[in-house]
Amino acid sequence: MNDLTFLEASVKLGSSLSTVKRMVREGILRPVYEGTSPRIRADDLAAIQELRYQNLTLPEIAGIAKIAAARISTLERQVNRLTELIGVDIPVLSTDSEDVIRSYAEVEVLLDQQELPVSDVAFIVLWSRRFYATGEEQFQLIADHTADPEPWAKVLKLATRMLMEKPKHQDIELEHAYRYLLVGRRFMRQAAYFYIREKHGSQIANRMFREVEGGLNYKILSIAFPPE
Repeated sequence: MNDLTFLEASVKLGSSLSTVKRMVREGILRPVYEGTSPRIRADDLAAIQELRYQNLTLPEIAGIAKIAAARISTLERQVNRLTELIGVDIPVLSTDSEDVIRSYAEVEVLLDQQELPVSDVAFIVLWSRRFYATGEEQFQLIADHTADPEPWAKVLKLATRMLMEKPKHQDIELEHAYRYLLVGRRFMRQAAYFYIREKHGSQIANRMFREVEGGLNYKILSIAFPPE
């Protein structure tokens, strides 16, 4: 979808040009600049149209936009701090079938172990990065290549077990690693929620991940991915 001029955005919204400019001033719409001309992202405009379809007023939309922006900024800052402290970036997981199968087999092997190396910073960071990078597409690949009808279950179980077995006494480096693990597990749970919602519907996903359904991220993402 192409970006729109303010005038084109006003036509799409069925509003006046001054209304679009006011939405920009109030932070409801955030323009991008191509050269010296500000434009409105088509995706942002579609989200506003969805909110207006839900009969929300402009002040209510502005409130949602400000909360969403603040929440996103907070999450970005937390992740950046953790990344700086641990000295890692977020990996791009392989989509190669052999790599997917190998990685999933590693999860199964770890789950069969009596004890996990939960005091090993490198181990915690490695899997934290993998969990953080695991999205719906990875769950789909796992399902495709392993025929596991619940491709999220074992991976989430491993993340949860690692957190439950963390040492009571941690040095600062290990403490930061476990904070990163917590963030990775949270993002992976959200990915699992949307994977299940896509495959089995909102009711099943909401029942399995009630806290995800009620969170702000759910409300924001539901604009882009409305329930059936």
